[in-house]
Amino acid sequence: MLVASPAAAFFKRAAKDPNGAYELEEHFKPAMVKVPASWRVGSIRVLSDRFQLFHIRKRGLAWRVGVSLGEQGLDFKGRATIHRKAEWPRWTPTPRMLRRRPDLYAQYKGGLDGGDPRNPMGAAALYMAVNGRPTYYRIHGTNIPWSIGLAYETGCIKLRNDHMQMLYPHVKVGTRMLVT
Repeated sequence: MLVASPAAAFFKRAAKDPNGAYELEEHFKPAMVKVPASWRVGSIRVLSDRFQLFHIRKRGLAWRVGVSLGEQGLDFKGRATIHRKAEWPRWTPTPRMLRRRPDLYAQYKGGLDGGDPRNPMGAAALYMAVNGRPTYYRIHGTNIPWSIGLAYETGCIKLRNDHMQMLYPHVKVGTRMLVT
């Protein structure tokens, strides 16, 4: 059953059968894959054009997973570090979101607690900073798992909740990342 949420309002095509089952395309399923040996162990790379996140586990080897990203102009590109982690984080729409879509986000201006099915942050969040300054961008779970491989609305990097729970314990505060 689809739970109404801010993110769900922007979902453009649900590849979902009437029974609620959804199968990820093979290149979005979690897998250990070979990567260039020059990619720093412990870091995260996001290849936006492929909708894939890589967490480098060993020299030349990474855990790969499919992601959902923000629409053009609402997405993040560049270098960042993970400055904070949270499980079942509280969510409040940003001032930019409230200005851009008050019809959608005003009802949530007081925020939603972690675990609320309408909370678009999902199971966990890795908060991003640039040059030591926190941003509004995060890597987090999503309450619309069939959005993997799509670009829509907000600019965070989103994984299925079960995949976020697989990534979360392996990422430390201070982890470097690059989004291209």
